[in-house]
Amino acid sequence: MDCYTIGDGLLSVIVTTEGGGILSARYGEQNILRPFPGRVDEKLNPTAAGSFPMVPFCNRVEGNRFSFAGEDYQLESNTDWDPLYLHGEGWISPWLLEERTDTSVVMSLSHSPKKGAPYGYWAVQEISVEGEVLTLRITMGNDLEHLQLFGMGHHLFFPKTPGTRLRAKARGFWTEKESYLPDKRIPVEGEIDFSHPSIIPDHWINNGFDGWDGTAEILWPERNMGVTLEGDEHYGDYFIFHSDRNFEPDFKGDYFCFEPMTHTANGHKMPPLYGGLIPLDQGESFETVLKIKPWRR
Repeated sequence: MDCYTIGDGLLSVIVTTEGGGILSARYGEQNILRPFPGRVDEKLNPTAAGSFPMVPFCNRVEGNRFSFAGEDYQLESNTDWDPLYLHGEGWISPWLLEERTDTSVVMSLSHSPKKGAPYGYWAVQEISVEGEVLTLRITMGNDLEHLQLFGMGHHLFFPKTPGTRLRAKARGFWTEKESYLPDKRIPVEGEIDFSHPSIIPDHWINNGFDGWDGTAEILWPERNMGVTLEGDEHYGDYFIFHSDRNFEPDFKGDYFCFEPMTHTANGHKMPPLYGGLIPLDQGESFETVLKIKPWRR
């Protein structure tokens, strides 16, 4: 796969056009994203990357079908392990390198409607490092003549130590039902309340949070360091994923996922607001910016 190293100061990031992902991000000698364990000359399994983009929307749609603005959409599984269409095409598609400097990579993706993936859109992603801040910028637009619903996000894999803590204030928590889908919205309380820095529970978590203020902190006390995340006004939801050995037999408990999202999972089934998904007409686009700032105490 094609890989490019960018950096500024202590922050160094390896980017790949395979799935538009990040293979590693290091601040000095410490990984701030889970590093890709393979070799750069082998095909990338996106779930082993440090991060990948989710376009044209995040997570799943119940039943692999939805209707919007007079159009019916039929989706099909895009992995060999989940019967539902998952995270869009961006993470499993090659992106085209448009521009590269010592501190940034710009790449693009164009998707035409096809069976099982009926969206038509374009996306441009810029990954840059400046002043020891990692910035993830995505712009996405509608290529079809009719209105379509769009969302985006970043599937970030973070190292998890015994003392790892997360702060990410939210108002609502979605329970999980079969097929890894959101079920009921309940208040945020107890072990799922991350309004203050809290330990990541050491068990299966695959849940969405809404009413997020767009800021989060991940702290690694053993390292005397952490990262601060700052999303723009579009980022009102996030997802937390913590695996287990039933789902992942070799899971060692050494990572978790924090996924900033512009909409609620399964929002296509939540009219009239569609969970924050954005309707775009032909030629319209929207842009998001997420910043990741590492720091030491």
